[in-house]
This record gives sequence, C-alpha cells and structure tokens, in this order.
Amino acid sequence: MRENLGLAVAVVAMAATLWLLVPREASPPIGGLASIDEAPSVPVTIGRSAPDFAWVDVQGERQRLADLRGRVVVVNFWATWCAPCREELPALDALARDDGVVVLAVNLHQDPEQALGFLGSLGVRDLRALLDPDGETSRRYGVVVLPVTVFIDSHGTVRHVEHGGPQTLEALRGLVESLRKDT
Repeated sequence: MRENLGLAVAVVAMAATLWLLVPREASPPIGGLASIDEAPSVPVTIGRSAPDFAWVDVQGERQRLADLRGRVVVVNFWATWCAPCREELPALDALARDDGVVVLAVNLHQDPEQALGFLGSLGVRDLRALLDPDGETSRRYGVVVLPVTVFIDSHGTVRHVEHGGPQTLEALRGLVESLRKDT
C-alpha cells in the first residue's frame, strides 16, 4: 500500500511539473485580475534583488514589482487545483490587509474566469491577483511545485522562499516581521 501511495505521489508531482513547463496561450485580463506581461530573466535567489516583472492592473495601468520598493512584498504562485493553495490563500488575503505589506498572488496557466471564481469562492478580496498564462514568470522564478511563496524585503531583496504549504497566517506574519527587523 505504501509503495502504491509513493508511486501515486511521484506520478502526480511529475505530471504537475510537466504541466507547469508546457507553454500555454495567453488569456486577456478580466475584472478582479491583472495579467503579467513581462517576466524576469534571472531565477530568484535568496540575498539578491528580486527579478522584476510587470503586469497591467485592473484599472489598465502598468505596474512593476520594482514600483513596490519601500514595502515588504510577498509573491505567491498558486493554481485552483492545488489543495495547499486553497488552504493558504485566505491567510495570504488576511496578510494583504496588514500595513506595509503587498501580496501578489500569481495564478499559473488558468483561465481568468476560473481563477477569479476560485478566489471568490474562498472569500479572497484584498490580495493582488495576477495571471501568468504562459508560465513564463513562474519558470523564471524556478517554480516547479505549488505553492511557492517568495518574501521580498523593502529594498527589493529576496529574503526567504517557501516551497509547499499551506502556510498559516501566524507563520506568514512571522516571516514578514523578520523582514521588517532585518531592514
């Protein structure tokens, strides 16, 4: 039984990895979501500047990660099929209501309406939801499993990367607080 469970987990992990690596057709943004239109060219590395990327927000304005300097930024990569993502997105949404913290929730390869409906079903409304329809930003950030959460200090430096989850609100706040103390 344990061998079958281990094999099943390995097959699911490989399928998810392949799914993330296959390019997809870009989807246009819809209300409530923004679309990433540019990706960084260097993988994320702790202790280095976070790779910049840009998106168009729901008001149609172009935003860049670099525009958020001076604030702690938490970038979370997620998908609707990811069970730990379902559990931690409400905690990330609560974190987004904290002063001085910006939470960018990057959805991988999914239809905007599906992603928006999923967030709505969870009661998520305060984090900034972005689309990565072709997976380019996710690949450049080295995302091969979900969820992945990248913690960036107010100077734009990557300070922590959390692979897997779910993360509790207390754990997320603890990591953010440590970034504030270090900068």
